Amino acid sequence: MTDGGWGCEPRPGFDVQLKATSSPKRHEDGLHFSLSKKDYNDFSAARMVPLILLVLELPSDEAEWVECTVEMLTMRRCGWWESLSGSEPTDAGSKTIVIPSAKRLGPRGIAPVMARLRGDRP
Repeated sequence: MTDGGWGCEPRPGFDVQLKATSSPKRHEDGLHFSLSKKDYNDFSAARMVPLILLVLELPSDEAEWVECTVEMLTMRRCGWWESLSGSEPTDAGSKTIVIPSAKRLGPRGIAPVMARLRGDRP
């Protein structure tokens, strides 16, 4: 594949919209998260660059959300990601999605997300 004359190789990428909750609804099948009609339909629209929903699960005590020093930035709990691209839009006022446990961000961070977007096998 050529670089299109721009002097660089194409690289995978994606856009992220961040949401947060301090009252997660975890079930056996994953995290249940409600989106407004507008947000759900924005996420389900076909795009050239994938739009990923990243839901941060935060402690109930705001003082425990983030610790920031010159050496590190630490966020408590975990994140969950989902791509809704190609899903049917909704006419309802809101829609609850289920993000499977396999799409929880772990110690390897965003690398598994990139692999899935490239089409790599887990």
